[in-house]
Amino acid sequence: MWGHGFVMRYFSESDDEIYLKRYRCPDCSCVVTTRPETYWQRLRSSIKTIYEVLKSKLGGFWPSGFPRQRGLHWLERFTDLAKMENQANLPS
Repeated sequence: MWGHGFVMRYFSESDDEIYLKRYRCPDCSCVVTTRPETYWQRLRSSIKTIYEVLKSKLGGFWPSGFPRQRGLHWLERFTDLAKMENQANLPS
């Protein structure tokens, strides 16, 4: 992998843009962007934030001031993953 510059990204916990390092694979030419360890790919919120919001919702309410639509997206994805995990554990 060799350096391929930087790309600007925004995260929910920061008001400013953050520049992340990119790399290019010499074999397949794909570009890989690094990101902080506390963030999942394609998500702007940290793992801790997602956990706290879902924990609050499963306790009965959305946190005040939090976009409900974003939380619903996370909750739907969480339940889909839980269903897939349970399907793998069912007897044949």
